[in-house]
Amino acid sequence: MIIDSRKGSGNEMVDSLPVVNAPDLKVRKTLGRTYLDENRVEEAAQLFSAILQDYPDDVDSLVAMGNLYLAAGEGEQARRFYERALWLDPHNEELRRQIEKAWSESWNLHNQPLPNDPASVGHLLQRLTGWQKEISEEELNRAAGILYRILHAENPAAEIAERLDEMDEILPALLEINIRQAQADGNAEIEEALRALQSAIQTQMAGRNDPVNQPAGDEQALPFGQWKVLLLESEVFGRSNRLALLEAALQQAGAVVERDLSACWQEGGLPDLMIAPNPHLRPENLEGIVRLTGMGVPLLVDLETDFEQLPVNHPAYADFGLGTPARGKAYASALLLADCITVPSALQAESLRSAGRPAVYVPDGWMRTNFLWLQEGEPRQTVHLGWVANPSQSEDLASIRRAVVRVMREFPQTRLVVIGDYQAYHLFDILPENRRMYLPMTGVEEFPYLLEQVDILMIPLRNHPYNDSISDQILVEAGIKAIPWVGSPVVPFSRWMAGGRLAGSIDEWHLHLRELVMDSDHRQGMGMMGRKMALSRESSELSVLWLRILEQTIRSASPVKPAEHGRQTA
Repeated sequence: MIIDSRKGSGNEMVDSLPVVNAPDLKVRKTLGRTYLDENRVEEAAQLFSAILQDYPDDVDSLVAMGNLYLAAGEGEQARRFYERALWLDPHNEELRRQIEKAWSESWNLHNQPLPNDPASVGHLLQRLTGWQKEISEEELNRAAGILYRILHAENPAAEIAERLDEMDEILPALLEINIRQAQADGNAEIEEALRALQSAIQTQMAGRNDPVNQPAGDEQALPFGQWKVLLLESEVFGRSNRLALLEAALQQAGAVVERDLSACWQEGGLPDLMIAPNPHLRPENLEGIVRLTGMGVPLLVDLETDFEQLPVNHPAYADFGLGTPARGKAYASALLLADCITVPSALQAESLRSAGRPAVYVPDGWMRTNFLWLQEGEPRQTVHLGWVANPSQSEDLASIRRAVVRVMREFPQTRLVVIGDYQAYHLFDILPENRRMYLPMTGVEEFPYLLEQVDILMIPLRNHPYNDSISDQILVEAGIKAIPWVGSPVVPFSRWMAGGRLAGSIDEWHLHLRELVMDSDHRQGMGMMGRKMALSRESSELSVLWLRILEQTIRSASPVKPAEHGRQTA
């Protein structure tokens, strides 16, 4: 077929194709690329958005939407599309480069769905095309009527005061009236200035009404004040980093924290909220938990990790696992009684919710109050390849031993640092003593110092369901110290991505380690990307999320506890 370029735009064939209802995915994507080639961004965005409604895992469409958001200057939104695509296609190097571009636009990641809903796509088109909502004649007539009444009122100021809410709504229409008057008067400068003001106001109003920018649920804070919170710590874990973050949120709220379960039976001792971290580690508390929940005290259970997926051969299983009848009973009972279950893994939360549990994802983070996190390490001439024992095992490190030894033989300036597992240290006895170093594990407060001894962090993990549901805590900590990392393609690492590389084979481990050792600028750049990401996990940021969840859990209880239980109201 020959298309006469003298007739029409040359798009007649494209325009005749079905857009949303095309049954063939390939045809729809081809049409979308044609729209992009012709700079028809509105049609392209709507088409790729529609494709993702039908095929949410289509990598090409995810990338296309990411590119559109990036072109609109929405780096954060673009990155979320790219990361979803990279999760589906983990070996796509072009996607990694696009993620780095998106980082240059924005680094703050929120745990929200991909912005593929109609309102978000409309906002995207507004950014791409400059399109604003057209003002109808009805709105113009309404604005003109209000303006007339104000001008002819005995007290114009009082008339305006009575119509403040309406004035906010009709402001773009009032500006449109003045724009048209400026056109009629031939005053181009005033017209241009008014149109710029109108565009800015409409964009602001659209952003204010955008569901993406709206808080989830009721944002009105409940007055914690002197509310009592019973915190049942599990001594096996000790004062973990996660527990410290939770306590920081409680302190910020001004809550009174009790740790003695027996005090609850005293006069006026009934708490407003009970928090049980890892309840199976203190099975002796189960009776008290059951009794308090029976009295109407809401229960929040926080799980440090996915205990249900923890392998029986994991070094931590003996101390933390569900291997005894008492622990299994305490775990199952607490989850059954819980009004809310908080977990450090999005995948774990999804799994619990699918089983009907009220699970919420609360990520792990770090605390600025520990000055060691922000302390810069001393410069050194060597490049330290580091491995941390938790949550890894020595078998995980053994799986990449060949790649590590190969890199260290290629680059004499490298040194191996093994933290927390002396058995793993001996996996590398083939290396001279002056090329490797062992550091015993420390407590939470001193851990930043250990990470200062590492220049490239290695996090190999075997393919196991437990590793897909672990926390991304180690990546947060590496990020704050600006340490680039190489890790296995497990779900939490694939979702984080900032500041690191995924390696699914020995060759990839060798390639990525080699690149980072050779190029100090590359190491620094990767580390800074990780730091930007990790800044959003500081305790003051996470406290907002914790407090919202605590408030909602307290609301879930009956407003007034029975008086015979002796609870004092705030």
